[in-house]
Amino acid sequence: MKRPNLHFLSILLAVVFLLSGTGAWLTLLLSSAAGIPSSFYFYLAVSFLSGATALILALTVRNEVIVYRERKDENRQTDEQQRHDHTASLNSKLITESVRKARTTADAAQQFLQSVAGQLQAGAGAFYRVHRDNGTRTAVLEAGYAIPVSEKNRIAYEAGEGLVGQLIVTGKTVYLDELPEGYIKIISGLGSASPRYVFICPVLKDNEVVGAVELASFTPLTPAQRKQVEEACQIVAEKM
Repeated sequence: MKRPNLHFLSILLAVVFLLSGTGAWLTLLLSSAAGIPSSFYFYLAVSFLSGATALILALTVRNEVIVYRERKDENRQTDEQQRHDHTASLNSKLITESVRKARTTADAAQQFLQSVAGQLQAGAGAFYRVHRDNGTRTAVLEAGYAIPVSEKNRIAYEAGEGLVGQLIVTGKTVYLDELPEGYIKIISGLGSASPRYVFICPVLKDNEVVGAVELASFTPLTPAQRKQVEEACQIVAEKM
């Protein structure tokens, strides 16, 4: 059964309210001094009923519109999240193939980072390899995604220094969802922008931190995506 158009019905009742109200006013105006005619009460009753009903229907339509908009917004957010999760999930086979083809450790780190950052649509990425020198552990930038890697100006963090250095000590992942302005800038031909999220994951081999992967993104990484990165790190760990 087709549902009636409540908006049209409320407008019709509003018109009836105005006409019956006008009729009641004219009846009272034209009545004689002998008394108020019964038609006045009829118009008054119709005016009251139609006005009250029109008001109720108008409020009902407004509530339905609000609920509809809320559901539409919720559905859009759900669709966007599902679409992002689907398109930005990691394919471990592609990562394994890219790392397997690498001939050197540095090449394996670069291929791994390119595959992971590209699949997750990250804005930038870095791969650090942990070096030991006289008992001191240092994480040295070995590969970059959308960031320059230079032998002259190597980026390095000693154990306990900065977020990467802290990860070397604790071996625990780091996820920040409110980066300070200027923490990192991603530069392209269209300009530069600062990402809002960063995820740093350890590369473990025999329960020892041998590297670290840092990903910067303009969109949040879901718990499932962060878990996928942790699992993917085990692929490149075999090359370390």
